[in-house]
Amino acid sequence: MTYRGSGVFDVDYHFAGRATQDFLFPALPDNDLIIPFIAIRRRADGSVLVTAPGFTGGGGPLAARGGESMPGDMKNGINSRAQGRFTVITDGEILTNNSEDGAAPHAIGRQLHWDVGAASNKIPETLIRL
Repeated sequence: MTYRGSGVFDVDYHFAGRATQDFLFPALPDNDLIIPFIAIRRRADGSVLVTAPGFTGGGGPLAARGGESMPGDMKNGINSRAQGRFTVITDGEILTNNSEDGAAPHAIGRQLHWDVGAASNKIPETLIRL
């Protein structure tokens, strides 16, 4: 992570290994407003749901947790300043995704990507069987 100033950070994050539990990034202790950039949620069948709600202002099922505790102008979504590309690379089976281009070959399996910017309104999401 590199701080660019005025509350803006460049983040290059890499997660590798086994998904043995749910994962949120960032997770802020003692904070009821949990709108992570990335959430990986395990399902009973062994698949994982990867979402990136923070890149589009935090709408969707994770934002619903904030409910009435969210400040007034945040209840209808947060204005995200995210800019760049969110990429998922996996050797698992991609069951569903909502990327524009779909899965593409990659050296270790398949990859998906979503371009993220001020006009983004679709939360990146994919379901992968590991």
